[in-house]
Amino acid sequence: MPLLGNARVHSLQQDADGNLWVATEKGLHFLLFEGGLSAWEPGMQPIVYSYDKNDGLKELDFVTDNVCMDSKGRIWWGNGKNLLLLDVNTFEHSTSVPSVQLTELRLNNQYLDFRQLPDSLQGLIQFSGTEPFSGIPRELRLPYTYRHLTFYFSAIDWAAQDNIQYAYRMRGMTEQWTRPGPESKAEYRNMPYGDFTFEVKAKGEAGKWSQPLAYTFTISPPWWQSWWAYCLYAAGAFLLIFGYVKWRTHRLREVQKILTKSEEKYRELVEQASDGIFVFDLQGYFLQTNTSASLLTGYSKEEFQHLHLKDIIAPDDLQMKPLKLRELAQGEHLLFERAIKRKDGSLFEAEISAKLLPNGHAQAIMRDISRRKKAEKRENLRTRVLEQLSTGMPLRHILTTIVKGAEAYNPGSFCSILLLDKQGKIFSRGIAPSLPEFYNQALIGLQIGEGVGSCGTTAATGQRVIAYDIHTHPYWVNYRELADRAGLRACWSEPIKDSKGNILGSFAIYHPHPAQPGPDDIEFIRQLSDLTAVVLERFQAAAALKESEELYRTLSYISEGAIWEENLITGESKRVNDGLHRIFGYPPEVELSYDWWIQHVHPDDVERVHASYQKAISSRTRIWKKNYRFFSYTGEIKYIEDSAIILYDEQDKPYRVIGSMHDITYKVEAQKAQLRSLIMGEENERKRLAAELHDSLGQILSLISLNLGSLPPLEGSHAVTAQKKISASLHMINQSIEEIRAISHGLMPRSLEDFGLQAVLEGMVKRVQQVSNASIHYHQQAPDTRYDPNIEINVYRIVQEALNNALRHAEAQNIYLSIKEVQQKLIVECQDDGSGFDLQAVQQLTTSNGLKNIANRVDAIDGSLHIQTAPGQGTSIRIEVLI
Repeated sequence: MPLLGNARVHSLQQDADGNLWVATEKGLHFLLFEGGLSAWEPGMQPIVYSYDKNDGLKELDFVTDNVCMDSKGRIWWGNGKNLLLLDVNTFEHSTSVPSVQLTELRLNNQYLDFRQLPDSLQGLIQFSGTEPFSGIPRELRLPYTYRHLTFYFSAIDWAAQDNIQYAYRMRGMTEQWTRPGPESKAEYRNMPYGDFTFEVKAKGEAGKWSQPLAYTFTISPPWWQSWWAYCLYAAGAFLLIFGYVKWRTHRLREVQKILTKSEEKYRELVEQASDGIFVFDLQGYFLQTNTSASLLTGYSKEEFQHLHLKDIIAPDDLQMKPLKLRELAQGEHLLFERAIKRKDGSLFEAEISAKLLPNGHAQAIMRDISRRKKAEKRENLRTRVLEQLSTGMPLRHILTTIVKGAEAYNPGSFCSILLLDKQGKIFSRGIAPSLPEFYNQALIGLQIGEGVGSCGTTAATGQRVIAYDIHTHPYWVNYRELADRAGLRACWSEPIKDSKGNILGSFAIYHPHPAQPGPDDIEFIRQLSDLTAVVLERFQAAAALKESEELYRTLSYISEGAIWEENLITGESKRVNDGLHRIFGYPPEVELSYDWWIQHVHPDDVERVHASYQKAISSRTRIWKKNYRFFSYTGEIKYIEDSAIILYDEQDKPYRVIGSMHDITYKVEAQKAQLRSLIMGEENERKRLAAELHDSLGQILSLISLNLGSLPPLEGSHAVTAQKKISASLHMINQSIEEIRAISHGLMPRSLEDFGLQAVLEGMVKRVQQVSNASIHYHQQAPDTRYDPNIEINVYRIVQEALNNALRHAEAQNIYLSIKEVQQKLIVECQDDGSGFDLQAVQQLTTSNGLKNIANRVDAIDGSLHIQTAPGQGTSIRIEVLI
């Protein structure tokens, strides 16, 4: 309901006086109709009184259609939580109308006391006086710089002072009142100059608007829009117009001189232009031409005065493309190509640009484009041949295209291509569809040599031969009769050479009359010879490739390895023989791809193999070779030696890889068995030396110590000296015994045989901790069980080597050693915070025995080794062994 601010209506109730009570989501509204609701007519506006929580209502959540009036004229509403009762018999509504007055006027957002203006504003702000009490100026006139006005106003309604609503407008700018609101301020910025009347009105509890309060004032125009400024403008405009007329008159005289000179210069340029320039009327008759037009067509300037456009255009061209004089008369700028007929009847291709001149005549500029058109024909022929070559058209078809294209380029000529045999001695094939068959047959099988016509001599010497008249040329003495029968009088022959300079044949152009080639003809026949050579070389390469592939396929089928091939351009891979099925058991229907291959490489080898393969391709390596582990169809791990050749195209870009996978599992297993045998032999020798040192030399030293210790006290003058020497000898013997025990333990600790790997590792950590400054942290998470002796002794040696490297070479301060069992795997890790090293560089050194010993021992127990290190970042060694 717009009358109630578009609030949603919950209920309507008419009271005993015929007025309407409306409950909405915003509160309770009383609509007072003059004479009651029964007297209401369309267009009549009731007085609206609105009540909300500020007027004493506790809730605004009225229930829809939940309202009634009792017998006493009281109205009841329900709102879900409470029951509202209103006795309309005793309820009174305010009828007073508030009065409005201005309380303050601010200029440019500043307060001014107009009764005591500052001296700086005296004369700028003009008014006749001020209102008492408020001090508002009367008949105010403001300068243009004071266009920001703020009006403050107020109204009094004793019934409900807080419910006063204001509306205002600025006449002279708008006739629309603002939306009613409680704010008692109106602000106007950047007002234009002129006369304005500010009006404001108010309404209170009764809902009746007061009479508008009007305040009239004036804003003076800026100085540049004052009357005296307009006078200055008029005077300045007059002076400008007067000066412009004088300048324009002088300028026109100067322009006339320039135009006269320009016209003379234009005529001179037209006369000297290399393009033909024609001026003609719109009926097509020539009016004026330059010298170049005469040189192009052969007609003199006087002859052109009697010619029409149709007289210099070839009839066939004119029939296909009629003149466009009507379009030219309509102002179109035309650009087209025409076949132009010279005075002697010869034709040439011309590009013509024509336009309408301001005097109603037309001008055309003609340019000879014969050379350009010939170049386009040559390029089109070359493009067509290369397209046929790329799409795999037969050789004879492509060579026929070259011959017919050459004949179309030189109308009236006949062309031929003669190819030599593999020995380069005789013509074995020929392409000449326009020459008589008897002539072509006479050349096939002809042995080349100097003096054997133009083609035979060219093929033998590799030099161009031009016989502009066959009847007089010495090379044609024995072949003139044959040429006469074929109607040939001139022959231009060019050798066909491949990129290495080998002669493949000859290309010839014949004429039925004596003809001397020009520079363009020589260049054209050379280009055709080169193009033919490209085609022939391509087919020779394709034939060689096909032969090579056949040989390659034959060899691959008798190879023991699994031959594979990858196309680096398309990403496709394929089997070449049955090696994947024969060696690894994969069915023939399994599709080979790079992703499939890398997924079947052992997980521990994937990163190494992938990186090596990609590096070989990107670094232009010709040969790639790698050993890795590969899963067979049954899941068995095979050791593979994979070798590949990377092929490169003419731009030295890799496009194809051919490789062979060989099963070397038996070889690797044999090497491992040999390695295990060597390691076990070394350990047995260590064990024997430890026993020898402990049981033999150690026992002897112990007996010597006992004997020296059991000697009776010595007497005599040398007793003290002898006793000291005996004590020193006992000390040295005891030290030797301890060193022998340490050496014996290092060679083969007895605790390894007696108590197992965990105990010996714990003992090793304690001994190393005692003799070094490093902190060693040992964590055992594996059960105290015994493992295969081969595993125990190799793991012990690996840890021994790792600790030795961390202390001696890396100078580590902290070492972390752990041993655990995970999913039937024994995992041993040794980490340190030492100096680290370049792993790839160290692996390439032949003197790096430490890492090689660790790797060999891991291989001997069929384990996996992982090393992570970098300079300054410490080292981490992790081994995993199936138990």
